[in-house]
Amino acid sequence: MKSSSTKYSMPLARALALGCVLAVPASAQESTITYVTYGGVAADAQKSAIVEPFIEATGINVVMDAPSDYAKAEIQVKSGQVTWDVLTAEPFFIEKQCGVLFEPIDTTIVDTSGFEASDYSTCFVPSYKASYFLAYNKDMVGDNPPQNWADFFDLQKYPGKRALHNYATSGALEAALLADGVKRDELYPLDLPRAIRKLDSIKDSIVFYNTGSEQQQLMEAETPVMVQAWASRFLEATRNGAPYVPQWADNLGYTDSLAVLKGSKNKDAAMKFIAYATSAEAQTRLDELLPYGPVTRDAKPKLPPDMEALLVTNPDIAEKTIATSTAYYAEHFNDAVDAWNDWLNK
Repeated sequence: MKSSSTKYSMPLARALALGCVLAVPASAQESTITYVTYGGVAADAQKSAIVEPFIEATGINVVMDAPSDYAKAEIQVKSGQVTWDVLTAEPFFIEKQCGVLFEPIDTTIVDTSGFEASDYSTCFVPSYKASYFLAYNKDMVGDNPPQNWADFFDLQKYPGKRALHNYATSGALEAALLADGVKRDELYPLDLPRAIRKLDSIKDSIVFYNTGSEQQQLMEAETPVMVQAWASRFLEATRNGAPYVPQWADNLGYTDSLAVLKGSKNKDAAMKFIAYATSAEAQTRLDELLPYGPVTRDAKPKLPPDMEALLVTNPDIAEKTIATSTAYYAEHFNDAVDAWNDWLNK
């Protein structure tokens, strides 16, 4: 128990500190920052939960753009023509480019004390927690539903189409290795040739989707027997009647991150936006719109059962989660992308 001399509880103390940080003088109230997201339903939720309240609280205007594009970010920084300020990106990309394409996070503005140590670094903080998980069509599998990624790859036991996200870092490589018998604590460094061989064994039965909306459409059309899914689109699809059920065994957890582009002309305002976006207040609102886990321990969303059941931060899901490796992809992103693209195109 804290001493009675402690004036504020920690959540209240953080809220008061945030209020001081976000207070802006009149001269700053005409600032405009550009916040880049992946788009889709997540961006809609971020606008309602974070952007609009931030504008009201600070007077700093926020223009939203999408999608996040690493090549475009690099061109802006290297040309000195930076028009983006806050970028949503995978943490491994920011880690690799810390100090080159991205500014160090100003921890006098952004409070990192509520984050898990593995979720932030010098140049990034977490935006939300999520995972890639196996979802199966309950109407197609009968009384013997799949139990793991090995079943995802078992065409004899579960004939039919499988849906995968057409992106190298979305967990398909890890899922293939797990299905091929690699132990979860021995996944990294990824054995890329072995993963590709396993993926090749079901290639003719794979339907690829490139966007979340395509994933949702596949589920609502009841096309695949199994899907590599993420929570927001799974929720929308099942609320629309899609007959899919999650299987959380060895779901592949990830944290999307926020960073400020190096050379941003609005760096202080961008840091204030990040501080607000990761506050307990904003994270609570975001999670009440989007079934992803909050990044700060102080967020306390009140959720309906179907959303609560999808949060990767729930203990019963978290114990089955394998965290995808920021360190591995920071060094081997191009290797993974090349292996994936070579396989797709052969």
